[in-house]
Amino acid sequence: MTLSQRLQEIVSHGPAELSVTVRHIERKEHVAVLGDRVMPTASVFKIPVMVELCRRVATGEISLDERWTLMEEAKTAGSGVLARLQPGLMLTVRDLLTLMIVISDNTATDMLVRRLEPARITATMRTLGLTATTVLRTIGESFATGLSGAPPTLAPYELARFLRENPPPAGIRRIPGERCHCFEHHRRDDGTAVGDPHRDTDGRTWD
Repeated sequence: MTLSQRLQEIVSHGPAELSVTVRHIERKEHVAVLGDRVMPTASVFKIPVMVELCRRVATGEISLDERWTLMEEAKTAGSGVLARLQPGLMLTVRDLLTLMIVISDNTATDMLVRRLEPARITATMRTLGLTATTVLRTIGESFATGLSGAPPTLAPYELARFLRENPPPAGIRRIPGERCHCFEHHRRDDGTAVGDPHRDTDGRTWD
């Protein structure tokens, strides 16, 4: 059974609606099952947040060395460590970016999203040609309102195409200025780094 057939079977018989896109790194082959379907997204939306932050850094609007204060009301439940720390902590924007990408910290993410503004993040995605990638609110706001609160959305194939054209950790090539290197330190559960080859049981390399 081919990978495409395996994925099709999983999607067809799964307990939920799915959208899947994978890319063979070495062969540059692409397999998708409903890859253009727009789906609510979890922490994958932190990639567009990072892209927008890199753009603001490049324009000089924000410095990675700026320090922002952790406030109690800014804390967001879920993944990460900032929600467990005492308020008053001064973090650089670089710290927040690192926490968002390396350990998927929700509080760091929401601090960035509030400053960057969801509408402006989405506008940058449109400028980059990502028509399905939308950020409307913070994670905390989405938690508070559930699915009715318009969670971030994206189409897996669209984002996979963007990452293929702008591979980490080289940076977001279409955005000038300081490059963001957090992907170098973002590790999968199996210990391999994002951007490194990830081999399946057949010895092939897939994203």
